Amino acid sequence: MSNLKKVVLIVIGILLFLVIVTGVLFAAAMHSLFGSTNYETEPPTQAQTETETETEILDIQTSEEGVFYITETANEAKAETEETEEKIPVASDSDVYNILLIGVDERPSTGDTDSGTVMLLSVNDSSRQRSMITLNRDLTVEVPGQGEMPLDQVYGAGGGTLTAETVTENFRVLTERYMVIQFSQLVDIVDELGGIPVSISQEELDPLNENIRAICAQRSESPDPYLLTETGTQTCGGIQAVAYSRIDQGEGDAQAVRQYEIISAVIGSLGDQSITGLYGAVRTVLSGVTHNVPELEILGLLVKVGRLSGYEELQETLPSTDLLVTEQTDSGEILTTDWTE
Repeated sequence: MSNLKKVVLIVIGILLFLVIVTGVLFAAAMHSLFGSTNYETEPPTQAQTETETETEILDIQTSEEGVFYITETANEAKAETEETEEKIPVASDSDVYNILLIGVDERPSTGDTDSGTVMLLSVNDSSRQRSMITLNRDLTVEVPGQGEMPLDQVYGAGGGTLTAETVTENFRVLTERYMVIQFSQLVDIVDELGGIPVSISQEELDPLNENIRAICAQRSESPDPYLLTETGTQTCGGIQAVAYSRIDQGEGDAQAVRQYEIISAVIGSLGDQSITGLYGAVRTVLSGVTHNVPELEILGLLVKVGRLSGYEELQETLPSTDLLVTEQTDSGEILTTDWTE
């Protein structure tokens, strides 16, 4: 074997070794990232729960073939089948990845676990678009196995899994994955990102600073370094961003809009990070969320983060305001939709 061939083989061997080592280190780093998250395993689905419940015998019929029992479960299954056949099919597309983002703003003063924001992040690789769809949190929805309730109360009733099932059931978009973000944990996430851009109006300045003081009081910190005196678009740190998300003044569901702005800014800032900065930012983000996204899917999402900033961003609110109607019920007014409009 000539010296040239030996050199080529040695170089190829070194390159292969480096590739393997890099791959192992990358896999170990990604596994470490996943290990820092609050991963929720899937509970039994509604269908499985119904199958396992005891049946109640409603009637007994006899025939030449023997004795037949008519049970409540069989009747309910038939009714469910007939109801499902009339519904709009659930939309799904292999090029589209949907993940439900649930923002929970639990404060010590209230102890509330309702979701302040329910958004659907939909990434379409074929059209290079990312859609941020805000779902009206006051909308009364049909919750699998629990009847009707406002969308923002579903998380408190059954967590992320039930919320995802409810969104699929009512909006007919396949939604299996979710991430729950505690707004109080956004302080560390935004700080790790180096701040995010927030546009502040004159009307928002006073309530923003009032919220800053309240957050700092809970954290036993002085509010002075965080108080703002200027309006316009500026880079806000974690305490300022969370304080902004808690402003509830304004028309319509103004607070939900502001929470959407903060979460959207966090997602956008992830795509602007360097490789080293991205690792630290993603680690902080993942340690602050509860989710049901498997490890391989998390890896796929991280690979896409850099590309997402180049995707066209679409924003939408569902249902649109022209479809919303208020109905009077025995328990009071509820917000529903009129799909005939």
